[in-house]
Amino acid sequence: MRLVGIWFFILLFTSLIPTYNSRQDDYFTSPAAVQKLVKVEQQILSAFNEYASVLEKRVERVKRYLDDYEQSVLAGIHSLGRVSQVTSKVTPTGNKIDLQDLIVKVSSHPLMTYRLIRRFVVELQDIERDLGSQNEKKVLNTMEKIRKGIELPTRRDVQGSIEGLLRIHDVYNLDINDFTGGNFQGLETKSSLTAADCYLVGMYALESQIHTRSIEWLRRAYRLTVLGHNQSISAQNILKDLEVAILSHDDTQQSDPTNIYVYRQPILHIENLKLDLDGEINLEKVSDNREYVLYKDQENLMDLFNFAALCSGKSLQTANQSKLLTCIYKPHPVVRILVEKVEILHQNPDVIQIYDVISETAMKRIIEQATPLMKRAKVIGTNADELHSTSRTSTTTWFNEDSDEILKKIPRRVQSITGLTVGQFSAEQLQVSSYGIGGHYNPHLDLLFEDFIPGPEDMFMGDRIATFMFYLSEVGKGGGTAFPRLGIVAKPVRGSAIFWFNLRTDLSKDPFSLHGGCPVLYGTKHVANKWIRANAQMQTRKCGLQKPYG
Repeated sequence: MRLVGIWFFILLFTSLIPTYNSRQDDYFTSPAAVQKLVKVEQQILSAFNEYASVLEKRVERVKRYLDDYEQSVLAGIHSLGRVSQVTSKVTPTGNKIDLQDLIVKVSSHPLMTYRLIRRFVVELQDIERDLGSQNEKKVLNTMEKIRKGIELPTRRDVQGSIEGLLRIHDVYNLDINDFTGGNFQGLETKSSLTAADCYLVGMYALESQIHTRSIEWLRRAYRLTVLGHNQSISAQNILKDLEVAILSHDDTQQSDPTNIYVYRQPILHIENLKLDLDGEINLEKVSDNREYVLYKDQENLMDLFNFAALCSGKSLQTANQSKLLTCIYKPHPVVRILVEKVEILHQNPDVIQIYDVISETAMKRIIEQATPLMKRAKVIGTNADELHSTSRTSTTTWFNEDSDEILKKIPRRVQSITGLTVGQFSAEQLQVSSYGIGGHYNPHLDLLFEDFIPGPEDMFMGDRIATFMFYLSEVGKGGGTAFPRLGIVAKPVRGSAIFWFNLRTDLSKDPFSLHGGCPVLYGTKHVANKWIRANAQMQTRKCGLQKPYG
């Protein structure tokens, strides 16, 4: 069974890339920005449709001029006898005609002469008026107005979108033919990529030395061009770059045979890619048939292997471990409220999913209030600076629930469920995040004190002892929350929430709380985090010697 390659997560796991772009959102990270772009495109389409209609009329007039010439001159002079081609000119219709012979014949023919004069007076003047019209300026004015209201996407957005496609392809291990054809794990969308699109993705993967994916995407581009009659790019150009991709792959395969971005054997010849056949490349990847290890408490590559496998739907727990997972409608040692729909995803440490935990009204209100405030998500850098990160592709905002009568019930709701103190100085404001296509968050701990020295306010409140995360939207495909060291994944069920502790009872970090957001394959994911701080929980969760898990 083929398992996922996780090149993307390894590349980005520890990568923090500052940005100097002044734009509020990147389109490839912001569903709200994309939705604005959809509205703006409707204005552009309206202007272009009107302009296309004008152009069609112009082209029609030019064609009528050429047709009139063809019918009146060429047909006439050919019927009068063979045309000399000693000193020839090529007419717009591609016919070779002796210019002097043409002059004599047209000027001698009353009907030809009439139509010649009429063309100059009627058709030519119409065409000249078209050339001097203001239609181009009208379209340009429309575009200028649009640009004043919104900053349009840049090459950086195209690159970010390509990274999203590669991330989805890699993590969910999708069949390249299905994926590029708009089939997402059985969801048929009837919207596909062109050969040129596949070529761009393949070339980006090649430049990033993601060898297996570059070969798959370039092979798909070639097949669309040759077998699918998609002429958006030259098949010969694709073949040249595919040969370069093969050479690059084989060089890496020879020098670094354990590289997870290569096949287990060199390709050698382009014929081995079976470009003339349907189906996948019959070559085994280094990343195939991997073993997975759980309950490692130190950071290692297994976190990433497990994370990608869980996101793709692979079960990592043993049958005995899975037996401990239950659904209950009664009190639980961690979830204190008497009547709740609770699913125990993992015991010791506890990871719990509670269903129907937030009202429809509250979910809509959160999204409505948060959307206009969304900005590209940042992470904490080594100097407590906030940096844009490729390890997290989402938009976020913070707001105080006390400003809204409906939302101010949320802290009380979390407190009643968890039994922890959730107030102004015992929990953070609500953080709302939105993930678009391919949006993800690499495995991480929710702790604050791990990466920087806390300030006085954080010292007063303590670190994040627990996380309570609401799912606010129904995600079409993907978007789960995976715990790679525990081997579990929570599904993003709208109206539910997941709860876990980040600190043990002795207030040391719990390494098994490592978690990440799986890429969104289809749809939009909205979540709201309520982080509960440690220092106010002395009476609600008393300190003690931490018993080992097991």
